[in-house]
Amino acid sequence: MLELLASIRDSPVTAAFGCAAIIPLAVWTIAVVGWMIMGEMDFLFGLVALIVAFLLGMVVMMPSQPVFAPIAFCGILLLMIVFPIVRRQLDRRALVAIEVEQIEGAYQMLSEKPDNASAMFKLAERLYYRGLVGHAIGIGELALAKMPQSMFPEENRAIQKWRHAAKNLTANQDLPCLVCGHRNGPAILYCESCGSNYLALYARGKWLGTTLAMRLVAAWVAAMVALVGLPMTVSSIKELPMVIALVVLQIGMAGLLLWRAFAYKGALA
Repeated sequence: MLELLASIRDSPVTAAFGCAAIIPLAVWTIAVVGWMIMGEMDFLFGLVALIVAFLLGMVVMMPSQPVFAPIAFCGILLLMIVFPIVRRQLDRRALVAIEVEQIEGAYQMLSEKPDNASAMFKLAERLYYRGLVGHAIGIGELALAKMPQSMFPEENRAIQKWRHAAKNLTANQDLPCLVCGHRNGPAILYCESCGSNYLALYARGKWLGTTLAMRLVAAWVAAMVALVGLPMTVSSIKELPMVIALVVLQIGMAGLLLWRAFAYKGALA
């Protein structure tokens, strides 16, 4: 306790940085752990984000040189900018996942009963909200042809609204199948070439790809490595082999995250 009070007395600015960093670090830690548990963030990204945040906190509270404390503190403050963007992106991803499930559910009902007008119109609604206006109109009109207009006025009004929205859009362009590449028109439920439910495949393939959240985390980690990690390693450690090993480790970690976030095309989200 006496040592802590002495350090605060000797370096009040560093102590102030340390106290101010506690809340954002706690918020970030709780959020990242929650995202990892829920499967909303890749485990590698989450683990590295937690380790880097912890190390930044240590640098703020016990810097090897006073100059590194404010730099590390700015990195922690940057989390307050990154955090809401990442959270909003992950929330959006969760909503998109629900939309995709509904699209696949509609296809499942259509596979059991191809003339199911209700499932067909539900599919059209989901496609409209995902931005495929032309395909929503085409499939919605197919569904309405099986529905008495007097009994489904809301569905008819929805189609009119979609048509109005499509006036200023290139909404009627053909959509390529992700399986065979064949381009299908707006009113085509299954690929004319391979027979796949290409709209559901398109939803999974395009809308659940690499996310902005991972790119933000990777960019933040790389910036902290460049601004704090590497300078501290070079200035604080005297043994050359250890310096080389730590530099390679940090650059490799940041490079791997950047590659996975910006270059890798797999299902990271």
